[in-house]
Amino acid sequence: MVSTSSDWLIDEQLVVDRNDVAQLVWSAMLDGRARSYRTYLNGSRAWEQDELPVAGGHRVRLAFDPSNRPHVVWFDCPYATPDKGCYAYHSFLNAGSWSAPALLSYPTGIAWGPAIAADDTGLVHVAWEFALPWYNHIHYTTRCFPPP
Repeated sequence: MVSTSSDWLIDEQLVVDRNDVAQLVWSAMLDGRARSYRTYLNGSRAWEQDELPVAGGHRVRLAFDPSNRPHVVWFDCPYATPDKGCYAYHSFLNAGSWSAPALLSYPTGIAWGPAIAADDTGLVHVAWEFALPWYNHIHYTTRCFPPP
């Protein structure tokens, strides 16, 4: 069993990293706020877990760059109602610490359902749905992460 949490678990994604290690990202709803985690199989084939720097994160998604650094994207709705704004963010693990969350989306509108992938050149590709009252569309960006 990966998790024994009594919280409401949502949005899990299972990914195999570039070293063939199974890793799982997921969120848990606690007191109406989401917390997100990365769980992975360690060298002893036991599950280890760390909390992601994803305050209020929803739909956390995971990808690995050529150096096998994990990258996560998510969206957060910091207000009481999503119509006031939801935002897409990115963070990555480097030398044992998660980077500060980087805002990817506009400060207005609603960013939903991010997706992430990394290619062999070090580019991290991110897409998300962006909604305003009169239209919806998909946004896309890349970020370059050279080897550490």
